[in-house]
Amino acid sequence: MNLLNKLSPGEFLKTRRIDFHKGEILFSEGTLCKGVGILGKGKLHIRGLTESGKEILFHELNVGELFGHNLIFSDSPYYKGSVEASSDGYLTFIEKEELVNLFQGNEEFLLAYLKVQSEQGQRLNERIRILSMDGARERLECLLWTHQGEISYSSIASLAEELGLKRETLSRTIHQMQKEGKLEIGNHRIRML
Repeated sequence: MNLLNKLSPGEFLKTRRIDFHKGEILFSEGTLCKGVGILGKGKLHIRGLTESGKEILFHELNVGELFGHNLIFSDSPYYKGSVEASSDGYLTFIEKEELVNLFQGNEEFLLAYLKVQSEQGQRLNERIRILSMDGARERLECLLWTHQGEISYSSIASLAEELGLKRETLSRTIHQMQKEGKLEIGNHRIRML
């Protein structure tokens, strides 16, 4: 669902387009969140550091997804991780004050916004559930069950990052499960048997 399609031409003029390039940090951890971003093209990663200094991927944003929406109305509206471009693209940024005006004057936008936010919340809960699993096999199985037994991936490295695993660990796990006849693999897809 494209939230921006719910805006009138006049409302759209009050938003701001931000172009970005791969590797660029758009917003740094600890900076004040002043609005909501809606990804229009490309991919963004929200990354942070654990107490031990290990980098962790909090979220990979795809086209149409929001970021900043959980921060701007909170008591601590500061980015909890850095928003980094993993490809070239652009986003549409809506300042907090304008977002409130849209909520008050455009019910269709409000309902669409709440739907997108709810869906992202569900995916975040799924991710937390997966990352709470101890082993690589359990995480992979949980991800597969969450997606009705079949997932697509761009690379083993990106899938490993999504699961919070080392690439080598995930590769061994996939190979072992395939050997046991539990997985079918091909064309950047994994299907549970």
